[in-house]
Amino acid sequence: MSSCTRCKRGLTDPISIKRGYGPVCWAKAQADKSKEEQRESGGFYDGGDIVLHREKGNATTNVPHAIVLHQTLMGAELKPAGDTEVD
Repeated sequence: MSSCTRCKRGLTDPISIKRGYGPVCWAKAQADKSKEEQRESGGFYDGGDIVLHREKGNATTNVPHAIVLHQTLMGAELKPAGDTEVD
């Protein structure tokens, strides 16, 4: 009898046996994989350490953020996304 890689319970379903995971553990494994991919791409922040690194000459962090370019009379000004205050 096959057992789940994650929880070691017995597997009887042919698809689960092929995967090596039961349905609940498979869903958890996929969620973990998705979080890890987000961490690696810099698009995930779990409340832990903030990491600053350079990527292609630009500084980037593991904290998702968005900047919107607003036009002013004197040129371009950077403001955080969602800032709707008019100058």
